[in-house]
Amino acid sequence: MDYYISMLFMLISGKGNFTAYYVVFNYLTDAVLIYIGVTKNRFKPSDFKLLGRTAAIFLAYITFRYLFLNDLSIKFFISDVNFFVERVIMSFLLCAVLRENAVYYIIKITIQLSALSLIFFCIQLISGPFMTYIGTIINLPPRIGNPGYTNIIFFTFDNINHLYQNSGFSWEPGAFGDFLDIGILMHFLINGFKYDKGAWILTAAIITTQSTTTYLCFAVIILLFLRVNGLKLTTLLLFAVPIMCVVAFNVPFLVDKIGKTWEDDQFNLNEMTRLTAWYQKNGGQLHLNRFGSFIYIYDYFGPIKLLWGVSNRYQDVMPAGEVMNISNGDIDFMAKFGTISMGFVLYRYALFIKRFLFRAEYIFYCVIIMVILGFGEPLFMFNTTLCFLFFFHYTNPKDFFTKKEERELLGYEPEEHEPVYN
Repeated sequence: MDYYISMLFMLISGKGNFTAYYVVFNYLTDAVLIYIGVTKNRFKPSDFKLLGRTAAIFLAYITFRYLFLNDLSIKFFISDVNFFVERVIMSFLLCAVLRENAVYYIIKITIQLSALSLIFFCIQLISGPFMTYIGTIINLPPRIGNPGYTNIIFFTFDNINHLYQNSGFSWEPGAFGDFLDIGILMHFLINGFKYDKGAWILTAAIITTQSTTTYLCFAVIILLFLRVNGLKLTTLLLFAVPIMCVVAFNVPFLVDKIGKTWEDDQFNLNEMTRLTAWYQKNGGQLHLNRFGSFIYIYDYFGPIKLLWGVSNRYQDVMPAGEVMNISNGDIDFMAKFGTISMGFVLYRYALFIKRFLFRAEYIFYCVIIMVILGFGEPLFMFNTTLCFLFFFHYTNPKDFFTKKEERELLGYEPEEHEPVYN
């Protein structure tokens, strides 16, 4: 049962299939997790204290913001509360019920779905129409408003926008890449930073996404991998960095794509009034890329308001917000809940990382990975990301390493909560 509810949790998080578009599946997942927790005596008093502290901080924050900082109607406050109920509580329940196995199951399912995606991706490359035909036969709702979009629960194919990219169990390659990068990072944490079969499967899947953000973060993960395994920074600067620079400037979807994205965003921002008027009249959405999304929201709200955020429904406040398609997850989360909340999530994430990695340098790499991934996708809204609010409470390296392995890594017997890698 633990495995299957974890699978449902991951599919909802991936937002590539119908389970993510009907809130009933969120509540169904909550109900099943509560049932497992009660019938198998998984809940402990410390769980409710952790949830109570987190809820108190969140409710105090959004209440103070609503009453004293933002002049908005009650519907915006209700939307903020719904976010906690529908997303944060589900992430908490998964962690509280699965406890030390929560991290293990998320990694295991990510690897399994990645392996499955590689099979479907091969079919996609051989015959895109056949892959579309399979999705058409199953005909699962919805189609995300894209005529080329098909989904078979465990795999997504878009024969218009992502014909030669692997979208996996998410809605597009970049989002799938977020799950893969976080998955391989967590996999390295619990396997002692070894390149085993699971790591190779995740690496292969990362390559097939052809996602710029995914590749950039994967490069940071490899840097972390090499540093943890003893490679000196001077060696990296002499050999690895020049190689990465050559690759970045010669692979078309890295530096070249970033430049084109910047140019497209500048055009859209300069023509914003005309474009928004057209979309309001004719329907559809104006798609702002990473840079354009950041600049537009930052300029509209300003750094002070973005410090505490506006609301989960902040786009209702913006002129023509209903036709805007925001693609920068960092600024999106800042507008929803503020830079303060983003910092809180990263702090709890760092507490989890610190269970395994002690050096500030290593933790810095891990935080940078999250920020870069969030720049490309709404990472901080993913249910799996919200699990980092609670992982630190349930995860201990002793759950994944024998005493012998810990002694070999540290050179002596570690304390109860001492990080494995220092």
